Amino acid sequence: ICACLVGSEMCIRDRFGNSCLMGQFCQNISADRRLSKSLEFLVAADNQFNDQMWPFFNCLTNLKVLNLSYNNFQDISNLKLENLSGLYFSGNKLATVSGDVVLKWKNLRTLMLNGNYLLSLPAELSQLTDLRVFDVWSNQLKYNISNYHYDWNWRENKQLKYLNFSGNRRFEIKSSVNHDIKTDFSDLTV
Repeated sequence: ICACLVGSEMCIRDRFGNSCLMGQFCQNISADRRLSKSLEFLVAADNQFNDQMWPFFNCLTNLKVLNLSYNNFQDISNLKLENLSGLYFSGNKLATVSGDVVLKWKNLRTLMLNGNYLLSLPAELSQLTDLRVFDVWSNQLKYNISNYHYDWNWRENKQLKYLNFSGNRRFEIKSSVNHDIKTDFSDLTV
């Protein structure tokens, strides 16, 4: 089952592609409702959702893919879903992503954070061993990739296939060799 929220209308599609449009969608789904246990894909992009909506989204415990792009979220730390394989969070108002939050996303394969206000990326992103697609286009990134204890460096994300840093006008990648472990942290090979 997959659902798509557009304004106050909700379109639900089953595995066979059949859809139905529901009027006023209840924003107060409890965790014991059938939909909260069966829904795997939710697209709720381009609405006016903000951080007050986290209790609703957190009830959808079976979600694999969540698209909350182009809303008004400022803080992702209240997202409690741990089974996500895809998180689309483009065009919101995020300034930070904490390492504690990232550690909950062990199954994440796609992470889209483009079009936010991120200044840095937490080192804990390196622990997402299945991460394949990572997009941080058009943020405010400027950080030291050699400071791998505190800032993310891509060297440990061995499955990464797509990485987009475009549009971060202050972003720099400087070659920096750590002589203790004989590693150039700007090296893009894994």
